[in-house]
Amino acid sequence: MIRQGKCTNFGNCVKADKGDIIPEITGQYFNCPECDNPLVEINKSSKKKWMLTVLTIALIPLIIFAGWFIYSGYLNKPPSKPEENPELAKAQPVKTSSPVIDACLLAPIETATKSDWYAVIEIGSKGIKPIAVKFERTDDGKLKPIDFNSTFNTQDVTPREEVSIPRVAQAICDDINQFHHLYGDLKVYIVGSSSMANVPHRSKLVEVIDKAIHLPVDFITADQEANYLAKGIWVPPLPIHRRCESVVIDIGSGNIKGGYLENCNPKVENTPEERFVTFEIQEFGTVAFSNQAEQSLANKGFPTFIDAANSIREKLETKLNENVRTRPELTNGKKRMYLSGGAVWIANTLLCLDCPQYSERSATGDQAEYTVIKPADIDEFYRYVTQDNEKICDPSQENPFLRRNMDGKYNKPWDENRIEKQKTAIQKVCKTFKASRDFISAAEILRALKNKMELNENYHIFFMQNNLYTWTRQYLIEKIKLQSQ
Repeated sequence: MIRQGKCTNFGNCVKADKGDIIPEITGQYFNCPECDNPLVEINKSSKKKWMLTVLTIALIPLIIFAGWFIYSGYLNKPPSKPEENPELAKAQPVKTSSPVIDACLLAPIETATKSDWYAVIEIGSKGIKPIAVKFERTDDGKLKPIDFNSTFNTQDVTPREEVSIPRVAQAICDDINQFHHLYGDLKVYIVGSSSMANVPHRSKLVEVIDKAIHLPVDFITADQEANYLAKGIWVPPLPIHRRCESVVIDIGSGNIKGGYLENCNPKVENTPEERFVTFEIQEFGTVAFSNQAEQSLANKGFPTFIDAANSIREKLETKLNENVRTRPELTNGKKRMYLSGGAVWIANTLLCLDCPQYSERSATGDQAEYTVIKPADIDEFYRYVTQDNEKICDPSQENPFLRRNMDGKYNKPWDENRIEKQKTAIQKVCKTFKASRDFISAAEILRALKNKMELNENYHIFFMQNNLYTWTRQYLIEKIKLQSQ
């Protein structure tokens, strides 16, 4: 049987392009007579194989060309972003970004480490307060505080507001750099006050501080804060028996808290029966009080902020009544009250209660450490901040708290140095709090305490100038003592 074949030299042979069937010529190679290319046999038994072979051979150039076209297009096309694909974007988890801090740079530590110094930074609702404490090791191996440095600037970065998180982290970073500059690589603690313990953005704040500074943040309760404050106040030279007749109250920016000793022994400290009883009134600290008053002013149609603040004071007095009812020893048998916090600081500064004309109030003749406050001072403070409010922060003699020096009832007029010192003190308190609202709120809070804590002329009220750092210093002392055991 004569074999038949087809040429596959497509593009180069007419017979291949035409698909001619070429019979085998006897005595010759089974090649194409046109191009001499070997023929592919197409006997009936192999027609299917032929067709498949021809088709494959014919498609090879097309496949190569298509592959080159796709590949070259892929190389020239910019990479696509996942979010450009709507379906892919749906599948991707949405990331909620926390506030970030860009400029927290902990400077290289170039100061030799002073191992006897430790530091703590308080995150309060109003600002950041740093303090460093020096300890010495006693004969029994324990650490005892012997000195402290609270000369660092407090930074009013309003941690209570979530938008302030980056500023808070930056302020802490700045404080740590100051510590390192003075004391080298010392141990630093960060603690949040009780008013910050329940803010909605607490976890974000901790996350940002951890990412920026790599330090944990400890948060304390109102009970702990009041306890630290009392322990920091009831120390020598204060006689032991004063503890038993005292109430300690801190007016923070966010809350009011305090406490007293129950079953107190006037001769012996820390007996098994002794118990520190605490109380807390949330959202009535100086700034929180102002916020409530502003809301009432906007929503309830009060004519002025003073009227709105008066209504909030009545609410605070109701809260104080509840605490006095459930804790009768808050007033029964108590003769002394130790106050701390911004509201008292405002009153003490504006009234200049540590000025020379008040020195006779103090048993030591020095009002600088334990400033004695009279109930009448609270009334006078309220009168000034509600009548001449717009002039309070005026550095000129138009300021009512500078004019007071000229009143005839003061027999020790200020000299120029005292006037300049008072101007500086007033400017500092005006920078920290808003005169148009926070000063009024401070006066109303003190009025509420006076009314409901039964403060009269026989009651001894004190403001400690260093109370701004009292509880944080005590917190650090107890932390270090615990570690040294």
